[in-house]
Amino acid sequence: MRICIEGLMGSGKSTFCQYVGDYVPEPVLGGTGIGFIRELRYLLARKRNWRSFGSSGGDTYYYYDRSLWSSSVFWLPEYSYGHLSYDELDLLHSTKEAILRDADLPDAVVWFRASVLTCVRRLGERGDFDADTDIEYLCRLESSYVSVFDSLKALGVPVIEVDVNEDLYGEARKDMYTQLVRDVHLACQQKVVGKIKTYV
Repeated sequence: MRICIEGLMGSGKSTFCQYVGDYVPEPVLGGTGIGFIRELRYLLARKRNWRSFGSSGGDTYYYYDRSLWSSSVFWLPEYSYGHLSYDELDLLHSTKEAILRDADLPDAVVWFRASVLTCVRRLGERGDFDADTDIEYLCRLESSYVSVFDSLKALGVPVIEVDVNEDLYGEARKDMYTQLVRDVHLACQQKVVGKIKTYV
């Protein structure tokens, strides 16, 4: 089964992926910069990952750090910042729609949700390449996520929303992750749509 782990930078999704251990990471494209060519390369790399790793259904669980289905969440924010033209944005969406026509739906989505302010604080404390991400950009990104996951819910995909505003460490974090994995497996088996649970 394919499980998509999603969330804003600073929400803790990558930490959870490291906890589950065997997961499909985001594509590493190399170089720097943003724009149409990079976003297209990212989309096509996601397509290869989706087809190469795992399958929908079955008893084996494959976790993805973001996925083909959420590859578009950055496009509208990038368009609003002038990094994509309207024609480029339209072409990316058309390409994604063509790819998704032949792609299996995910078996579940785990959406790590923390407030934008919480994510900004964590990014500042982390001090990595995402540390200069501004609040407006994260707000636009959150809005894009809502749109993508509303569409997946309408298709019957379980979307487990995880409240991760509280900073957890050590055994408390491990216990939360252990329970979350159990709930993910249960959601896949029962196809619970739009399940919401607070893990604090």
